[in-house]
Amino acid sequence: MPGLSEWLAVVRAYQTCHLAMSRKLAEVGLTVSQYDLLMSLLKRDGQTQQELANRLLVVKSNVSSLLSRVERDGWIERTTDPDDGRGKVVKLTRSGRRMARKGWQVQQVVVSSMLGALTQREMRQVARAMDRVREALLPLLDQGR
Repeated sequence: MPGLSEWLAVVRAYQTCHLAMSRKLAEVGLTVSQYDLLMSLLKRDGQTQQELANRLLVVKSNVSSLLSRVERDGWIERTTDPDDGRGKVVKLTRSGRRMARKGWQVQQVVVSSMLGALTQREMRQVARAMDRVREALLPLLDQGR
C-alpha cells in the first residue's frame, strides 16, 4: 500500500509524543485528559459541559466523568448555567489554574524536545502537511453523525 510506511511514521511519532506527555504529566499529578480539560478552561473559563465536549472532541458523558474527578481534586467548580438552569458552567479554581500551569510547563519541555529535532524549514513543511491531512479527514467526522 503506497504511503503506509509514512503513515506508520506519523502514528509512531504521535504515540511516542502522547506517551512522553503522559509520563511527564504523571510526574506533576495529571493525566493527559485532565490537562486537556484544564487548558481548555484556562483558555476560556466558564464553558458548559457540552462546549467542553466539543472542544475536547469527546462525547458529553466522557466529559461528565472527567469533570467529577477533577472536581473532587478541587481543580474546578460547577455552577448553574444562567442561560439554561438545567446545565452547568465549569470554572477553574485557583488550584486548577496552578495545575494547568504545571501541565503547560511539561508540554513546553515535550514540544521543545520534539521540535528540536527539526529545522525551521522542516517544521513549516510538517505543519503545512498536517493541516492538509486534517482538512482531508474532517469530512469523515461528519459522516458518523
